[in-house]
Amino acid sequence: MDGSLIGRVIHIDHFGNCVTNFAWKQFQPLLTARSFCLRIKEYEIHQLARTYSEATLPAGEPFAIIGSAGFLEISLRSSSAAREFKITVGDPVKLTVSGS
Repeated sequence: MDGSLIGRVIHIDHFGNCVTNFAWKQFQPLLTARSFCLRIKEYEIHQLARTYSEATLPAGEPFAIIGSAGFLEISLRSSSAAREFKITVGDPVKLTVSGS
């Protein structure tokens, strides 16, 4: 994949995690082998955690996680990403994967 893909936030769960329409199965080979940037509004996310305990960023820094429905989600430790970043359903999300 070269360039970027534009997706959307399709759901916000009761914890405030923002579910995107990027299916993990579709992007797993790329995101595990290359660096990426998931951008929403002015926020850039470069860390992918498989579990919440794996997220090593300080509180207030967003990270991507694979949600139970199989989509990439935007999350925050101990807070609501939707509330903190004023994200709503339908907001655009840009996924860029490095070429090497």
